[in-house]
Order: sequence, then structure tokens, then C-alpha cells
Amino acid sequence: MVSETKCRLLRFISLENCTSPISSMSVSFLYERTDVQSIVTTQPVSTMAPNPCQNGGTYTANICSCVFGCSGQYCQTCINECSEASGVSGTGVAWIKPAGFDVAKQVWCNFDKGVTYIQMRKYGTVSFNRSYVEYENGFGDANGDYWLGNKYANILSLTRTFTSGFTLMKSSGSVMVYYYDFVVLDSSSNFALQYSSASSSQYPLAKGQPFQAYDTGSACAITLGSGWWFGSTCSSGSLNGQYPVDFGAFSGATTTRIGIY
Repeated sequence: MVSETKCRLLRFISLENCTSPISSMSVSFLYERTDVQSIVTTQPVSTMAPNPCQNGGTYTANICSCVFGCSGQYCQTCINECSEASGVSGTGVAWIKPAGFDVAKQVWCNFDKGVTYIQMRKYGTVSFNRSYVEYENGFGDANGDYWLGNKYANILSLTRTFTSGFTLMKSSGSVMVYYYDFVVLDSSSNFALQYSSASSSQYPLAKGQPFQAYDTGSACAITLGSGWWFGSTCSSGSLNGQYPVDFGAFSGATTTRIGIY
């Protein structure tokens, strides 16, 4: 689409109603034999509007189409956790954005039980031998293997009181251990873990210990090839360890999950 804009250069000094021509635009000049020069510019008019949609929404036909979990005219409102999703059952992916998140984050959900997973491993295709910063920001894919990110787990775990369920599964059996009043502290505490009690002593989880990775000087992180809340020894293992996973009294897990609800 092309529109025509007319402007005048008065005595070669000043312009009235003029837009500076761009080199890629078609410009034609009409000269008059007077002190006043008339300029006619022909410019293409952009029909591309910027995308006003937030949180991963797409803009089509002047309407924002939102990702699941977000809503509003501009997809500006997202749920805080999986339990707030409505009209859906079973398991699947949703986007959450509690107050304090800088971006909406994709998570795996158990919608029937209102569980939001901050960790999931079911394929063993994503390396969990990552740096401290990678664990802070998160990595992987919520449809497969992923870590939400310590800074996001911190914000999410403080929105209310949570119980965390650690699940380990393999073909011959499974186990679930519960940690009550589960909280990931903030970066000033190096994302240390707190909880009030656990459902089993066979799966020790170090309280108050900073999150460690191979680049924090942790011998356990280097030995086990994973980031985790290690205690004084590496003996309890880690849900982020080399695949298949050993943790506490359970060894060889091919699926692990850390969910909060």
C-alpha cells in the first residue's frame, strides 16, 4: 500500500509538513522555477503492527491468542501454580507467572492433584551436570526433562505453604517421599532448602545447605555430576545425579519428579 505526502521547502531553508525520505523509499522531486521548491514524496506505509501480546501470546487478526495458563486481552494475567488452572484434568503443561517472576515459565502439572513440578526427568536426554547460574535460571523442556530454576522455585515456594513430593520410579517399583513446609530460600542464602519434617528418614535431604554445582567448589557436585543441596557427604545421592538416578535407599530411578502442592 502506498500513500502520497506533499511538503514544501521554503526558500531552501525550512520544511512544512515534510517527512525525511528514507533511501529505500521511492522519492520524486518536482522543481518549480520560483524561490519555492515543491517536493512530492511517495512512501510505503507499513501495515505491520507490533505484537502487543505478553507472556508468549501470539497476535493474529488484532486478537491475542494466549498460551495455556495465561489470559486477558493482552495475555497479561497468568496463574501462580498448576492448582489454579481450570477446565482441565490429567497431566500436561501450563504457563505460570507468580508475582516476582520476570517471565512466564512453562511447567509440568498434575491438574487433578494441583501439583506443580519444579523438576522432571523421564527421558534422561537432558544433562543435569550444569553450572550454578544454569540451575538458578532453569533449563530443559517442561514436556520432557527440566529444572524450573532456583530463583523461580524460591518465589513460587513463598506464595503459600507447600508440601513437596519427591518421586522416584523404575520398572520394578517406585517410592514417594514427602517434605513438609518446603521452601527454597533466595539468592542471598544461595537457594538453601528448608522444610519442617519428612515422611521417611531413608531419604535424607540436607536442611539449610546452599545449593551447590560443579563450579561452586563442591566435591559432591563434581563427583555425582549434578547440582543439589548436598550435606556433609554425598552418600544420599541426588535426584539430579547421573542417569539412572540414585537417591537415599532408592537406586536406578529412570523417572524422578519434584512436585509442590
